Amino acid sequence: MIIAQIIYYSNIFVWMLPPFRQYKGKYFFYFLVLSVSDIINFTFLITLGINPLDIHIIFSLLLLISIQPKEYLVRYIYLFLLLFVLGLSLIFYLPNYNDILFIVLIHSFILFLFIKDAVLYTNIYKEINIFSFILILYESTIIMKFIILLSGLKTSVEYFYITSAFEIIIALFFTVFRKETSPKILLIK
Repeated sequence: MIIAQIIYYSNIFVWMLPPFRQYKGKYFFYFLVLSVSDIINFTFLITLGINPLDIHIIFSLLLLISIQPKEYLVRYIYLFLLLFVLGLSLIFYLPNYNDILFIVLIHSFILFLFIKDAVLYTNIYKEINIFSFILILYESTIIMKFIILLSGLKTSVEYFYITSAFEIIIALFFTVFRKETSPKILLIK
């Protein structure tokens, strides 16, 4: 139990660091939402007893909105507001397993957008940006974490903490590298 608490609190602390490195970068708001989500989630759980899954729905929607291009956000602001209100209302009406399904759906869409961005980048520059690869890996771990939680396997709690420990390493990567300064693998010499 002590190891789980160390991982949990370390994860919260380490994820507060990437927004400082990502400032003015393409995914700054994504990392900003990630950095405050665990703190707010923890605070709401302790002070108000609010289910962490309910708060995670809100932050998942904010993550989706945060990676949209500004011109896209302006053009479709009503759609995003509708999506956000829908997400808020689902919190009160869905049982926990549907909360998890909704979170997996949102993060799957985020993963799709990151894969699309990585493929376009690779196609244009003929290189693989490690930052994009790690971002895709991170979103994949989030999705797998919730799918395993949804499955109800006896090892789901252990898997949750193992992936959380792995995500600490990912957070450290994002604290050091930005997309623009990330290592790259050249495809054509």
